Amino acid sequence: MHLDLIAISESWIGWRIAKENLISPNGLSISSNKVLTGTTVILEIGAKQDSRNVSLIMKTARH
Repeated sequence: MHLDLIAISESWIGWRIAKENLISPNGLSISSNKVLTGTTVILEIGAKQDSRNVSLIMKTARH
């Protein structure tokens, strides 16, 4: 069973949730741990352009 996400913007069209994973339009399964790990890497690198998105990414991963 999977749930299609309600697209809040065109960039989310095709994304869905299956079990506990976020599934990309091309079938890539992304766990919340992967999102948190990626966010941690962004924070460690200190990329200023990405730091604006860190708050949103963390919030999304926790949900």
